[in-house]
Amino acid sequence: MSTSLSIRYHLEVYEGSFANDPAVVFESLSPFLALSKGDFVHPSMWDNAVDASPGTWYKIKDVVHRVWEIEKSHIGHQIGICIVPAEKPE
Repeated sequence: MSTSLSIRYHLEVYEGSFANDPAVVFESLSPFLALSKGDFVHPSMWDNAVDASPGTWYKIKDVVHRVWEIEKSHIGHQIGICIVPAEKPE
């Protein structure tokens, strides 16, 4: 008999490159909305890890997904987004 494992979701935000440590990390028991290369994000509700001053926008440069299973515990789904400064979208 198979037991369903819970899924834990992680969103990691990197500035400029995935080679850096994430600037912001979010964790959830519910999936995050889809994020795509070219999307704009505004960090007004994030912690102070990135510049969130009024008028500051970022564009998603790259997206990566990682999925893993911890045996008899849970499944993890991590989305990593790499952001770069951008002009305010129109």
